[in-house]
Amino acid sequence: MLDGNGYLHPTHNGIATVFSNYTGEKSIGVAKNYYNFSGATYDLKNEKFSTAPIIINNEIYGYALRSRENSKPIFVSQGKGISLTESLEVVKSCITDESRIPIPTRFADIDTRKERKLILEKKKIRS
Repeated sequence: MLDGNGYLHPTHNGIATVFSNYTGEKSIGVAKNYYNFSGATYDLKNEKFSTAPIIINNEIYGYALRSRENSKPIFVSQGKGISLTESLEVVKSCITDESRIPIPTRFADIDTRKERKLILEKKKIRS
């Protein structure tokens, strides 16, 4: 599960797809922000776990998923080696009440911010 898109990308090659191409592993893209395509539509209810397909030129590119009521949606798309339906179910199973994003991407986000802070502090010490 990667923090970014998979098939829901203009070239169908978001970070989740690229990851699979390099590693041969299955992947799922979970984006916190919507990659705004021209002509893309989705209609999402304000209910926990409501989903809406993101349709572009009569093709489903991914799903908008509201992980909790009154929160911004997240955007799920398959990378490789897994179907869109399976991707959506896996993502839903990884969402808890502590975050609107799935636990794997939440922990990765937290760790990345910590590392970034450490790197910036080291740069200040050297300056």
